Amino acid sequence: MTRIPLYCVPLLLLVITLDTSPALANWPLNGAPVTLGSNNEGELHAASDGAGGALVTWIDIRNGQNYDIYVQRMDGWGRTTWTQYGVAACVATGDQNVPKVAGDGTGGAIVTWMDSRGANSDIYVQRIDASGTALWTANGVAVCTAAGNQSEPQVASDGAGGAVVTWSDSRSGASDIYAQRLNALGAPQWTADGFAVCVATGNQTEPRLAPTGFGGGFITWTDGRGANLDIYAMWLDQYAVPYWATDGSPVCTAT
Repeated sequence: MTRIPLYCVPLLLLVITLDTSPALANWPLNGAPVTLGSNNEGELHAASDGAGGALVTWIDIRNGQNYDIYVQRMDGWGRTTWTQYGVAACVATGDQNVPKVAGDGTGGAIVTWMDSRGANSDIYVQRIDASGTALWTANGVAVCTAAGNQSEPQVASDGAGGAVVTWSDSRSGASDIYAQRLNALGAPQWTADGFAVCVATGNQTEPRLAPTGFGGGFITWTDGRGANLDIYAMWLDQYAVPYWATDGSPVCTAT
């Protein structure tokens, strides 16, 4: 009989433990269906649910001529866990589009989007719990309804059931970068209509966001303050205190 050396036992136990992960389960060859509605869906975005599955959001025209926002949770085996065609995050008047999603840390989703229910495009957000129930204001909490258009939203968990949201904002005439934090109940925590991350000359667009794990966010964007487009970044803590240079620190200003 072949004996396993004692020094191999810890490694063998590690392999066995890793092999039980649901992430190793096989999903359908050509993809698992998230929604099979009879209308067009698009602009999808996905994030981890923190438990081996995925959160997926998209725009959906099932309710008429305007696009709405839906979201679905998939488990580690590629099965839908909420209603067959997804849960509505927003079905307000006007078009809602460019949705982005992040996990809330407890199996639920936090979804943000660009919203045209008003005179201009604004930014809204909704939290869906692990069972597929919307927790915040029906059709979403207003993150920013300032003058001008707000666009290109991004979202990340704040690590405490809430979210940090960033976007490109034209309230000044040019495009600037703003951000807002919402607590676990959906209440804005920073300046009304958002904290000004960068209001430098030129246009700042295409913001991207990563969580700090302590309620703040790392934000980066494309910046037009110079002769060419450059990359800048900012670190905000949970109180919107900027840790880096005013209007962002340069990441790359090469020719």
